[in-house]
Amino acid sequence: MKYYVYPGGIAGLLLGKMIEYVYGCKCIYIDDRSDDTSLEYYKNDILNNNCRVYIAWDKLSKLNDKTAKILIQKLELLGIPYFEDSYSMIAKMVANKLKSEIKNSKMVVGIEVSGMANNKHIGLLDDYLLENNINIVYLCGTTLAYEKVMEKISHNNLQNSAIAICMPCYYLDLIDYLACITKVSWTKKNSNTPTICIGHSLSDFSKCDIQQYFHYFDYLCISGEDFLPKDCKYIINTNDVLSAGGGGFWLHN
Repeated sequence: MKYYVYPGGIAGLLLGKMIEYVYGCKCIYIDDRSDDTSLEYYKNDILNNNCRVYIAWDKLSKLNDKTAKILIQKLELLGIPYFEDSYSMIAKMVANKLKSEIKNSKMVVGIEVSGMANNKHIGLLDDYLLENNINIVYLCGTTLAYEKVMEKISHNNLQNSAIAICMPCYYLDLIDYLACITKVSWTKKNSNTPTICIGHSLSDFSKCDIQQYFHYFDYLCISGEDFLPKDCKYIINTNDVLSAGGGGFWLHN
């Protein structure tokens, strides 16, 4: 079976990594910028092998809606079958496969790695957890973040205590079986998984009604008392424990 991803840009490469994780395959990326990687070039091969194209359309983020609709028109014009909601479909498969892979692990914490600000937000959190015999799943939002994490795992021989997968932030709520998840993105949480949000160190919540944010997280990391929401109830100073980029206060709902 061949797996075609269309287009081969940032969203396509991320989707391709997810497909490769699920199926243990290599993807073929369709890119109309070059004649020998275009949809026209692959048309006969796709049809003759009864393949369906995976459209790299992240419907939840809505970042590439216009492009995706143009691609669908091209596919339909050529009579090529496709998976429209590929991201959602594959993300569910990724979540299910990960669950089966770690089912025998005692304690697993998920850490979102978005690539934002060179991942300074998480500070030394992952190192601290690993030193204390807690297993980690790195949830990578970009292929670049994934490659950097894989390099760290390989360089430090962490294969027995850490795993990295590609999982866009809008689909993290599919994961409901980890001890907890730390996030840097403001996306929907899963109610069955304790979720910690590590915000930017200068994020000011002092004028916010914090209750409106609790569909995003259960705990919030804040850099200092001046930035604390007025309606917070429970604060634990962890400055001497975790060197996380967001700071030293956890806010519970």
